[in-house]
Amino acid sequence: MSALYEATGADVAQVSHAIGKKIAILGFAFKKDTGDTRETPAIDVCKGLLGDKARLSIYDPQVTEDQMHKDLSMNNSIGTIQFICNQ
Repeated sequence: MSALYEATGADVAQVSHAIGKKIAILGFAFKKDTGDTRETPAIDVCKGLLGDKARLSIYDPQVTEDQMHKDLSMNNSIGTIQFICNQ
């Protein structure tokens, strides 16, 4: 979960109990009003939460579901993802 701390400054001890929790991710691209996900901190944050068995609902009106799938492709993903897209 160090990626979560690096991306957001959040106290890892406060969010390390993500097992089974449903978490909303509002915004996935690296900046507002773009669908560009290159080097977005959201990828590491989501992968860390999924590794902790969280259930994610991800919303970004500018990013396609297909792009989020590509960015979050994990061989041993444990958590679940729900994509909420406008497209």
